[in-house]
Amino acid sequence: MKLAFLILLLPFLANAYPDFISYGYRTCITCHYNGQGGGALNDYGRAVWASELTSRALTGNKTADQLGDESGFLGKTELPWYIRPGLKYRGLFLQTGVGSSKAVNRWINMQMEGNLAIHLDKRQEKVIVMSYANTPTPRRFSTTKEQPPPNLSSHEYYLRWQVEKKQYVYIGFMDKFYGLKHPDHTAFNRALIRNSQNDQTHGIAYQYLADKYDITGHVFAGNLSQDKDVRQSGATVLYEYALEKTMTLGGTAMFLTNDYIEQQTAAVISRLSFSKGKSFITEVGLKNDKIKSTSTTTLGYYGFLQGLIGVERGYNFLTGLQMYKAELNASSPVQNRLSVGGLFFPYPRTELRIEVVNDRTSAPANSSPDQWSLQAQVHLAL
Repeated sequence: MKLAFLILLLPFLANAYPDFISYGYRTCITCHYNGQGGGALNDYGRAVWASELTSRALTGNKTADQLGDESGFLGKTELPWYIRPGLKYRGLFLQTGVGSSKAVNRWINMQMEGNLAIHLDKRQEKVIVMSYANTPTPRRFSTTKEQPPPNLSSHEYYLRWQVEKKQYVYIGFMDKFYGLKHPDHTAFNRALIRNSQNDQTHGIAYQYLADKYDITGHVFAGNLSQDKDVRQSGATVLYEYALEKTMTLGGTAMFLTNDYIEQQTAAVISRLSFSKGKSFITEVGLKNDKIKSTSTTTLGYYGFLQGLIGVERGYNFLTGLQMYKAELNASSPVQNRLSVGGLFFPYPRTELRIEVVNDRTSAPANSSPDQWSLQAQVHLAL
């Protein structure tokens, strides 16, 4: 009954991942507390994951309502209306050098996180969201002057305030509102434009959700726990227009700066569904970097394309193509990444992602040998 009540209470506009527009879920705010997606799921998001996206092969004869009722933090036991805790774990088995005598296997504990949402009123017009996580230090910090984030840290703490029916304000520490929000923080459209796993920032965002379009503006002062010279302050804007219920087209832009760099990024984004369970998402953009100490400026481009094809409930074929060129001149190398695999939800609260990934760097003068890797990720949540 809880699932049926939630469906009546909330519009059919949710988004666990941007790919799931093929189910008729266009915007993120219905399933997530954050209007761009990511982070903690609300009650409706938990119920959708358990009842609509997860395979029924291991759940017996339970109905959608029963699965939704059992999707809470303590299963069917209801918590007080004002508190919603959560736990999340992501682990990755990574094999590099696939098929060679130099293959290396690693297990990476990507994320161990606890999150908490505190509802300040029963209508959830004012909600405080926070998380605390243990994450490994990204490798990119070994080759940059940026201060690496602590392994134990909060990845978000903010107030979400619904000031009007279609208007939301976010104040605090959160991800930048830019581009397609998806869980692969190593993707070129996240890691290479300073919008990755540990690039959260203190700021304020305003979001307007109309029937046919969404627009968000975000101004930020950087991560205030970092040294002042490396804080990335700036602003973003994100706009999407619904051409159809399952087709959106939009644009996004970001400006950020600190004492060492200045970055301007802009992209076209789209989400397209062919039929239920089958979708194609793209983000293609330009990135302009300036090194302040030398006044050197480079203009490059990046692209992210991903297709998701549902084979049956809970089991999906996943493929992706990514491109990155740091400079537009002919001699600059081009990075390409092709991935083929699957995204599975075999049991409630469980996600498995398995991919074979090919990385290739090519340039007119010389090209590097292809790098093959096998990635198997598990995601468990309460």
